[in-house]
Amino acid sequence: MVDLAIVIFALRAILSAARLRWGGGVGCAVAALAVWLFLVFTGLHGREAEQWGIDGAWMLLLLGPSAMGGLSADLPLATVIGRHAMLVRVVGASLALFGFVSGMRHAGRHSPISDESVHWNRGALAFLPVLLLTAGEVVVFIISSLGMD
Repeated sequence: MVDLAIVIFALRAILSAARLRWGGGVGCAVAALAVWLFLVFTGLHGREAEQWGIDGAWMLLLLGPSAMGGLSADLPLATVIGRHAMLVRVVGASLALFGFVSGMRHAGRHSPISDESVHWNRGALAFLPVLLLTAGEVVVFIISSLGMD
C-alpha cells in the first residue's frame, strides 16, 4: 500500500532531520506527513471505495485510502480536501521537495568528503522516497484522468 509506505518514509525523514537537529527538515517532514494523513482521513471518512465496487477495493488495497477521497457533509475540512485532493498531493510533494533541496544545499556548504556533508546528504535523501511516491501518484492520477475524458 502506497499510503503506508509514504507514512513510513515520512516518519523516517522526521527522524533523520531530528538527528541532524535540523528544524526546517523536521518542519517539512511533519507538514508533508500531516498533509498526507489529511488525505488518508478524507479517504477513510468519505467511503468512496464502497461506491466503486471491486475496482474501489483494488484501489483501496494498492494505493490506500488517500486515493479514495470523498466528500463529507459532516466535516467541512474533509470536503475541501476531497475536492482539491490533487492540489493537496502537489503541496505534499512540494514540501518533500523543499526538504530534499534544503538538505542538499546544507550538504553543499561542506567539503564533499567531510562527515558533515555525508550526514546532510543522508538527511536530504530521507525526503526522496516521500517525494518520488507522492509525485508518482500525482502523475498516475493525471494520466488516468486524461484517459477518462
